[in-house]
Amino acid sequence: MKKIIVWLFILLISVPITSNMEVYAQEREPSIRSLPFPVGRVLIKQSVPLLKYEHYNESGTIVRNINPGEGIRVYGKNEEYYAVGNHHYIKDERYKTAYYESRILIKETSPLFAPDGSIHRLLNVGEAIKVYGTYSGMYEVGGGYRVEINNRVKKYLGHIKPNYEIPLIAPDGSEYKMLQPGHVYRVYNYEEIPIVIDGIDYGSYFEFDLGGGYYVENNYRDRSYPFSYIKN
Repeated sequence: MKKIIVWLFILLISVPITSNMEVYAQEREPSIRSLPFPVGRVLIKQSVPLLKYEHYNESGTIVRNINPGEGIRVYGKNEEYYAVGNHHYIKDERYKTAYYESRILIKETSPLFAPDGSIHRLLNVGEAIKVYGTYSGMYEVGGGYRVEINNRVKKYLGHIKPNYEIPLIAPDGSEYKMLQPGHVYRVYNYEEIPIVIDGIDYGSYFEFDLGGGYYVENNYRDRSYPFSYIKN
């Protein structure tokens, strides 16, 4: 009997114990296209590891544990991972992370609905509320609370802050006016525009919608950096 117990003990200690941290580090780099500006933020609710990959086929390393309460900019995502810049990633984990890409600006007094459907309170004009998703005609704003999608609220993605004078372009393509450095303007949407000349692909540039069809342009490849994009 003693021999059996000793044998079982040796067997147990000889089996490698793989921690959650090691499991993270064994995975290969996720295939995610990252944009040159942040598209959202991931909020950390419980500690999760920040992963880094030096090369595509090599295992990742854990840089540090991210603390609850931190909000990390996201440059691209898929169903499993958030790309947070320079080959760094965070794994999407239910109850540990929450992703949001926009806010809603309250233009007219609007009800905030509780999870049971009752009115929790009225949102005041000027409040900016984080949006985590949409469902059945409602904005999901966290904790099961919702705001109705209507013209009393306006969704926006972030802000730009010009680094020098830049043209604000009208819907017809003409220059409407010059935006001054130091001022901040809301961004309601963005669009990637391909650059194709004589059938040759020269990459793309981005148009940032500032409302009413007016927009500014940024070609990140020419490194002129006309403005800083400030994510919510």
